Amino acid sequence: MRLFIAAILHLPIQERDGRWRALRPTTTDVIAWLHPNGWKNRRRDWHRFPAALEFMRKNLGYITVPGIGHVAVLIPTVIPQRPTDPFVEFTIRIPPAASGGIRIDWPTLCQYGTKSAALYRAYLSVMAFLDRSAHHGHPITRLIGAPLTDEDGKLQRRNGGLLIRSESDLINNPSARFVPHLSIHQATAMIGYDPNSKQRRHDTRLALRELHDHGVIELLEDRIGLRLFGPHLLKN
Repeated sequence: MRLFIAAILHLPIQERDGRWRALRPTTTDVIAWLHPNGWKNRRRDWHRFPAALEFMRKNLGYITVPGIGHVAVLIPTVIPQRPTDPFVEFTIRIPPAASGGIRIDWPTLCQYGTKSAALYRAYLSVMAFLDRSAHHGHPITRLIGAPLTDEDGKLQRRNGGLLIRSESDLINNPSARFVPHLSIHQATAMIGYDPNSKQRRHDTRLALRELHDHGVIELLEDRIGLRLFGPHLLKN
């Protein structure tokens, strides 16, 4: 899955036009997608790399499009068999409607991939969840800067009428009401795990709390469920 996601993310946006495109990163670069801190057991575990690409070719290349059927979107068309083989080739097509996608931080995604599947899945899923209600790419935060006023108490506005807000004095965001509660079962299903599994629900909760601790999201937990907000970085 990490290879699949990484290959799609590396296709330039201008080439996401629905046509088949070839992406040829070096073997070293693709390995770095999976092992950003270096591959300590590369000699011993090399066989796992082409095996993962073969699994991807057989199991992850197609998606189901309602009304059409199974549609190929990504296929590894050159798979290295030896460490000295120079590159991997991915043949990809992404429709223009999906060319933008969600915002993610690539180094963060790579690091989470080295920690746990739950954390990697949770990061991708919450970025997509926050993007659904985002405005110009900015997710809804629980807090928002208080509007600034001049010496006469009049609200200050930018050209176009938008309020000028403080970067340090925060108030409750009125738009926070649009952020729904998720049950732990819903959150577990959202990251692609079985919501009926107690262990998977536990893994999901821990992963979301870790994202909160890292400042990726602001997680609120109450008796109703979970709420996921974008982080508001308070400036001193």
